[in-house]
Amino acid sequence: MKKRMNKHMHGVVGFVIGALLTVAIVLLLEDSSNQLEDAPDTIRQHIESAVQALARGFETGNIDAMSGVMHPDVVVFESGLETYNWEQFRDIHFKPELERFRPLTFGFEGVGIKVQDQTAWVHADYFSEVLSVSTQEQISFNGVATMVWVFDNEVWKLIQLHMTAL
Repeated sequence: MKKRMNKHMHGVVGFVIGALLTVAIVLLLEDSSNQLEDAPDTIRQHIESAVQALARGFETGNIDAMSGVMHPDVVVFESGLETYNWEQFRDIHFKPELERFRPLTFGFEGVGIKVQDQTAWVHADYFSEVLSVSTQEQISFNGVATMVWVFDNEVWKLIQLHMTAL
């Protein structure tokens, strides 16, 4: 009982932290009085390219493609699960998900980008369709994603991702 309660509390704490991060990022993106600036076109193109590479990785289940845009210390809040580095997300969340579902489509739209120095805050809507391996049922869902990207070794890398299904 205690073990299950601790696991439940861990999930609740992760959800609350993820929700607070989402609210903070949305407020940062919407508050025109802050120091964040709209991304210049060249930086925006690089970040959008990285965001689309992430989407292609989700859509194709291509773990190698995703590793190219993930920072080694990426924190991911998705589907009630939080992971604290790329290996955890890949091995504990993404690989098991690929065993249960075959991705059909995934994409981001309405991408908003704000930048300060070597950090970019990104807000986007996402959509996805998967096929259940066990039932062969197609499942569609959509939601909101907030992302934090850092410019690391001349490449934009995802350091934080929170996806909330609507």
